[in-house]
Amino acid sequence: MGKNWILLIIPIYAKASNKYLSAIRLRILELSQLQSAPLVGQIEVDESYFGARRVRGKRGCGALGKTIVFGLLKRGDKVYTEIVSDCSAATLQSIIKGKASIDTQIQK
Repeated sequence: MGKNWILLIIPIYAKASNKYLSAIRLRILELSQLQSAPLVGQIEVDESYFGARRVRGKRGCGALGKTIVFGLLKRGDKVYTEIVSDCSAATLQSIIKGKASIDTQIQK
């Protein structure tokens, strides 16, 4: 839902629409953080690389220049994703410790 779409429906000024949309986005962020209870039970974890299929002229690592997204999934329930800078064990373990309870069984 962009600013232009809202301006077509509701006759308000552009500055006012920016203010209202920012407030709505902040409230959505607050509510999503409140509802982020730890995942319990069996969860699956995986990382994915998003970006161009390949970069011409570059050899070797196919992940160069791609965005790395790490996700935790409780089947039929909740999903948590986060953009990470690297896929090192320390980075991924810290995310898992923050989002999964102690009783959780992790599947790869």
